[in-house]
Amino acid sequence: MEMLPFIKNCLLIHNYPLIHSMNEEEIADIFKVSNRCFLISWMLKLLDKAYEELLENSENDKELLGNCVYEIGFCTHKEKLSFITGELPVPRQVKIIYNLFKYIEQIKLCPKEEIKPCVTTDELLSLINTDLNLFPMYGEVKTLKPSQITLNLIELEENINDIKRSLLPHDSKNLLDAEILKNLQGFADNLTLNFPKITNALESVSRSKDMEAHSEITLKPDSVELIKKCSENMKIISQFIKDINTIQDFEKQDLSTISGQNRDDSIYEMVKTLHRDVLTVLRYNRCL
Repeated sequence: MEMLPFIKNCLLIHNYPLIHSMNEEEIADIFKVSNRCFLISWMLKLLDKAYEELLENSENDKELLGNCVYEIGFCTHKEKLSFITGELPVPRQVKIIYNLFKYIEQIKLCPKEEIKPCVTTDELLSLINTDLNLFPMYGEVKTLKPSQITLNLIELEENINDIKRSLLPHDSKNLLDAEILKNLQGFADNLTLNFPKITNALESVSRSKDMEAHSEITLKPDSVELIKKCSENMKIISQFIKDINTIQDFEKQDLSTISGQNRDDSIYEMVKTLHRDVLTVLRYNRCL
């Protein structure tokens, strides 16, 4: 196998303990399961000096060694422990050791260069001491703790809710002047009180209309004008019977679009007109 000569050569190049005094059989014993922990520990330390501290007093910890090989990426999670215990198939064990030595060789070929920090200490200090306040006229920039940020957010939310409440319509009782509300209530009471009389009058007119009258009636010259006026007045009465129902069904939410300060002139004029017309109905009612 090409892998075995390469592995043996790596052991010689990197001076595995006592390798130069061993015969072929002794070199083969290096790969036995009984020597697996020592071999892997030696290879990991050869790969990176940082493993010396990690594996101090833990060179025989099979679970730790298996995790190290797995985390580097040379075996699967399922294989990590069976590789150390020798339960993994031999070809797969040899392949893992071969890949480890190949990786070590690649690392050793890289020139050792001093790792320079991307940012020097002086540069960091300069950044820390630089005034990053873009709007100094608004005061000093402060870094808030998470608790303070939470308190500020709660306060802002309360302020927003206060503003929302202030923009909501006032209570419907305050949407119109008290005098207008009083007049509206008076109109409704009067209409309700006289509603039976108006209804009886309309029923009488309806019955008279349905009756077949064959008798001849002699009309005075001014009777035509009088009938026209009566017809117009009956139309007014009919319309305001509908208005009675409208007033009775008038709910507070119907005024929700009116504010005490920004009153809708069209609605105000409607109320005034309704007042005049109701008085007209009441006058005609007294004449019936």
